[in-house]
Amino acid sequence: MARPLLEEDDAFGRLLLDHLSGDTGQLFLELDDRRAGPALPADVFSEHREWPAAERHVFESVQGRVLDVGCGAGRHALEARRRGLDVVAIDLSPGAVEVCRERGVHDVRLLPLDAVDATLGVFDTVLMMCGNFGLVGTADGAVPMLRLLHAITTPTGTIVLDSVDPYEGADAGRPRLPGAEPRSWTRAG
Repeated sequence: MARPLLEEDDAFGRLLLDHLSGDTGQLFLELDDRRAGPALPADVFSEHREWPAAERHVFESVQGRVLDVGCGAGRHALEARRRGLDVVAIDLSPGAVEVCRERGVHDVRLLPLDAVDATLGVFDTVLMMCGNFGLVGTADGAVPMLRLLHAITTPTGTIVLDSVDPYEGADAGRPRLPGAEPRSWTRAG
């Protein structure tokens, strides 16, 4: 089972906290094959009107009680709250949880995906956006995790997720950097 990150291991959370405090210098992520790119997607703090059209469209299916898995800076949780929905946001990054709280997400928890269980309650919508379906780990891990998420959703519940094909459009068969386009938005009921 995954554990929440220790603060000293939470580079993503530190990056979010720095960005929130106005320290918006650009950090780069370098992969083993020497490719590099921005470490933080530009839209991580964006408002709904600034989201890609497909993301805005799929968000229209979000309703009822919402579980935001891998909430990051909280933009999806905040939009759901703006719409009057009850939201529980989770992340394994202490920095992300702190950023969400500072931005106004009321119920945000330091909790890894594999620690999700029925004690969280029942949800009408589960969000796994911005590539967070990858948090399931392997293809073999996807089925049990989807079964668990199905068990904590209402009979008419929806799991809204996206996935990135790391090989699509990559040069010479090499994977793209995390967060690279294209994104595929899926609505499953």
